[in-house]
Amino acid sequence: GKIYFGGVQAMVPKRTDHEIRAIIRSHFEDASGITELTGGLASQTFAFEVNGKRYVFKIGARKELHEKEQWVYSKYHDVLPLRRVIEIDDSEDQSPYAIYDFVDGVKLFDLDSQELVDIIPSVLQNLSILKSIEVTDKDGFGRFDGTGNASYPSWRDFVEAVCNEKIYDWSEVEKRAWMPN
Repeated sequence: GKIYFGGVQAMVPKRTDHEIRAIIRSHFEDASGITELTGGLASQTFAFEVNGKRYVFKIGARKELHEKEQWVYSKYHDVLPLRRVIEIDDSEDQSPYAIYDFVDGVKLFDLDSQELVDIIPSVLQNLSILKSIEVTDKDGFGRFDGTGNASYPSWRDFVEAVCNEKIYDWSEVEKRAWMPN
């Protein structure tokens, strides 16, 4: 199918805190300190602790996104600070979810000016590592799947595809742009 933007495609319904806690406790009976994390665009994310170890629970994203994170971790966790996917659940009765190891960190947009200046060396180091990663063993460019392969033969093809109406449906976005709020 086509890819939709701007809220045209239905979002996964938000789960209640009670539902989230029940799902987490179905995997970890002794889970404590269950708290919602901020910043998720299309998913709900919670941190929790079991026997002194911290984890992340993420629900609402497509299963493919969890699989991609799992693949990235398996390939690059030795050079980048990535969270490990512990389990992916895709049962028919609810949205796909995953449980990850917790990785300490902060979001760049939560930092003040001085803190941003202070982390520049770390950000530059991670960008240098990203630049050095060799991916020639994978095919294609653009959005990749759970095996690291992508469908476009070049970056240019990937970028130009945004204008291809057989792939992307911009009609709903265009209609909404002209509608009064």
